[in-house]
Parts: sequence; C-alpha cells; structure tokens
Amino acid sequence: MKAEEVATIKSHIRDINLNLLTNEYNIKYDISKRYGIWQRFKKNWELIKYVTEIGGVLTGSRALNCFIIEGKQLFKRKPDDFDFLITEEMMYKIAEKFNIQWNLTDKVISVKKQLWTSYDSYGDGCTRRGAVDVHLIIKDSLSDFIEQDGVRLASFSSIVSEKLWFIDNLKKDNARKHFTDLTRIAINFQLMNMDYGK
Repeated sequence: MKAEEVATIKSHIRDINLNLLTNEYNIKYDISKRYGIWQRFKKNWELIKYVTEIGGVLTGSRALNCFIIEGKQLFKRKPDDFDFLITEEMMYKIAEKFNIQWNLTDKVISVKKQLWTSYDSYGDGCTRRGAVDVHLIIKDSLSDFIEQDGVRLASFSSIVSEKLWFIDNLKKDNARKHFTDLTRIAINFQLMNMDYGK
C-alpha cells in the first residue's frame, strides 16, 4: 500500500468516527451475526462459549459483522477466526479448563481445534501454519465494549482503530486484509449516508 492510500483511509475512518459521535444514527447490534448456525457443532465451540461466558470481548471482523447502522451492515465478510480480548485472570481460567499452556509473557494465544500455539504479538514475524480458530488477546483491562444478552462486543471505533494499527505495524501482505476491510467500511458508510441524506 502506498503512503497516500494509507493517509486517505485514515482520513475516511476519522470522518466516520466523528460522524458517529456528532450525528444521531440508529445503531443496533445483531449478535446472531457473530457465527453461523453450525458453529456449535465445531470443535472450538466449547472454548468460544466459555470465553463468552466469563466476559471475553469479541473483537475483529466477527464483531464488526454485528454492527447495524441505519438498518445496514457497514461490514460483511466471512471471518476466518474468532478474536477475543481477555484479561490475564481470564486466561488463567481458560488455560486450566482447556489445558492450554503459555509462557506468561505472550499477549496473544492462538488456539486451533484445541491445540495451542502462543505468539508474542500479531506483528512478531512468526509464521502461522494453517488457519487459527481462536485468538485470545490479553489486555490489562477490558474497556470500550457494549454488552447484549451476555455477549460483549468491542466498540466499533476500537475495532477500526485496531485495524488502523495493523496497517501501520504488520507486514504488507498481512496489513492488506485490514486495509481492504476499512476501505469496504468507508465505501458502505458513504453509500448509507447517500441513502439516508445524512
């Protein structure tokens, strides 16, 4: 991505965040969009269910799919995996229940079909082999989320801010996905405003 492309998308995302703060948009959350009807039959279901029950905050593309603004989804993409923000205390509980080990300094633990691999961060240069089902991202505290029916979703602004961070800090190939996601959001936001005359 060229520097001017990155600057342009950052400008659009700033405008979206400002618009959401200063205008009265009808914002709803459809938590049913976080996974498909067959999810509960997959091997990672018990882990996902448990992390949700103890207060993990769903973030990333799956959470973005749940945001409905003026009756429209700004983001529609089938996500590859689940990203949860958790505290270190939550990670101890998860590790005990699912027999997951980590070295206590890693801040991202990636779990594939109940097999675990830990990574220091998304940008550490480690090569992931195959798809990862669940990323457990350890934070000092959980803030800036909404809760509906016992399900916590990271706020829209925090997710897009994280994607902007990825654009600046990941390798070009890995950053491209997040750039494409933000571009879709910016285009859909403009189309929605045209439809509703905002």
